[in-house]
Amino acid sequence: ILVLALILMEMLFTIYEKVTEEKATLNMIEASELYKSILAIVMNEKNVSIKYIGVAGRIGWTTVLAKLLNENNADSLVANRTKYNVQVALLNPNIQKDSLLYDRFGTVGDVSNQVKNAAKHLPEFSVAGSKLDLVHYDHMPNMLGFLINDNYLFITYTFWESLHGKLTLRAGRTDYFVYDKNDDFGGQEVIRRFNGWFNYIVNPED
Repeated sequence: ILVLALILMEMLFTIYEKVTEEKATLNMIEASELYKSILAIVMNEKNVSIKYIGVAGRIGWTTVLAKLLNENNADSLVANRTKYNVQVALLNPNIQKDSLLYDRFGTVGDVSNQVKNAAKHLPEFSVAGSKLDLVHYDHMPNMLGFLINDNYLFITYTFWESLHGKLTLRAGRTDYFVYDKNDDFGGQEVIRRFNGWFNYIVNPED
């Protein structure tokens, strides 16, 4: 009995160490994995909300949201008759034109027009009550990423990098941290901060 008890105890310690080791790893993904990772979360949902903060939207809109909202894509929210509320926040194109800080983000005007066009035509193909909205911000961007159903957050940050002898603002094409409200890495707090920025963008006077 003592031998069996020792064996059982060793097995329990092994399981505990494995679970602890798995929990201790903060998940990170490359920008190219965003669509696949977000699709895995939303594909079986009946209602989906997505809050997205980008700069020019070259990654977030073109390679993620546009696919999720493409009625010709069999995996999309539209094709699967999923009710969605997608909110897109991008840099104000007028601010981009007037500041050398944002000269790399000239595509924001074109991307904004793509979002507006999609918002105009998607109701014809979507479940009643589905929405796609676009807002612009004027301040220096900080937190970028996707918040899915107020629970799963894919986030990265802007930063300054020396490029060709001058400081250049970098955003979007970097690794993303992945959080959820129930993780061991402060996901609930990071989500709260992301929501704070998003709410400010939507209602800057509040």
